[in-house]
Amino acid sequence: MHGLDYSNIFTVNALKTDESDDPRLHALLEEDSVDVVFANPPFAGYEKDPSVLSRFELGQNGQGSVAAVTREVLFLERIIRVLRDGGTAAIVIPQGIFTNRNLARVRDYIKQRAQILAVIELPEWAFIPSGTSVRGSLLFIRKLARVPDAYRVFMKRVTDIGFTSTGRPADANDFPDTIAEFRCQDERYLVPIGDLQDRIDAKFYIPEHRGVLALFQTNPRHKLVKLSEIGTFYTDKVNPRLNPEIEIDLIETGGVDPETLTISPKRIRGQDSNYTSLRRVRAGDILISRRRAYRGAIVVVPPQIDGALAIPEFSVLRLRRGYDPDYVAEILRSPQFLQLMTIYSTGEMSGRTSEKDLRRLQIPLPDDHHRLADSFRERRARIAELKRQATAQEAQISQLRTQIIEGAAGPTE
Repeated sequence: MHGLDYSNIFTVNALKTDESDDPRLHALLEEDSVDVVFANPPFAGYEKDPSVLSRFELGQNGQGSVAAVTREVLFLERIIRVLRDGGTAAIVIPQGIFTNRNLARVRDYIKQRAQILAVIELPEWAFIPSGTSVRGSLLFIRKLARVPDAYRVFMKRVTDIGFTSTGRPADANDFPDTIAEFRCQDERYLVPIGDLQDRIDAKFYIPEHRGVLALFQTNPRHKLVKLSEIGTFYTDKVNPRLNPEIEIDLIETGGVDPETLTISPKRIRGQDSNYTSLRRVRAGDILISRRRAYRGAIVVVPPQIDGALAIPEFSVLRLRRGYDPDYVAEILRSPQFLQLMTIYSTGEMSGRTSEKDLRRLQIPLPDDHHRLADSFRERRARIAELKRQATAQEAQISQLRTQIIEGAAGPTE
């Protein structure tokens, strides 16, 4: 904007422009009057002012009462309302707008009033140089008085954006290619609007992720079963603060080691718990970390910690009789299933898979899954033994080095 005439730049709350005493602003921002909007709405928490909320459809609960919402929701409505028919907007939006269940009506509002031209998902670290770890995407829309029932949306994830996570300039930049692909409507990135149901994030619809989704939707050899069909997601909840002096074994995300598949609870008193709703686990339960699923923190609870309490970040899957927990846990820890959980993850910060989505995900269940479970256990035992032997050899090497350096008698003398 360097060198432009600044006469039409205003410092004002864009959600309350009607309160401005500058008549020029009123003329510029009438509803249905703007051709193009470029916007980076502030990711600035909730708007709670009833005088602001009452101005917006999305600031009300559908029954005439105001309801606090994040400010970017109101900015979205504001942008759509000022656009004229055929006007376009390019907006930076936090990821929650595209995925969170409680914001479904915001997505419906967009789809009912505008054609979604493109959704470009940015790297998770894109805003870190600006001082926030909120994940975001670019939303491109065209306001239409009558939105077509059938059209296709350009959806893509970019990994290189011209600077690094530390804010330093970088040569790698996916945007020039992305612009060219959008202009030629590259078939690889086009998704029918009818396929965009609960969510509109690019991550869920890009080609490589559709392939992962397909793996758990059809299987040419084995039947697929929902996790909710082979077990229950146990929800026996405990508030440890009600018994402040009682000691508990607390399982946190850092206490589950995806490499060794072990659980190391923290021994604390109830009054020291940061949580008021913990989940009690029993031996044989499958403990599933839904936050940062790619870590693979999914383990079978051993008898030694029967009765321990897990933080709400975990789901507790208790299988019905006849299903082998070691088999199920191995499938859940597979790279393919972890990627599936990551695809389903939502949220603006670390990303987590909702338990509702987890319940309906499917896994293959061969008729001989018990035999396969025995094979998994045998190989896990062999891995543990090899690791023990490797550790013993490392200790012997360390001892020999020390003896040489210190001039002590060694096994060769």
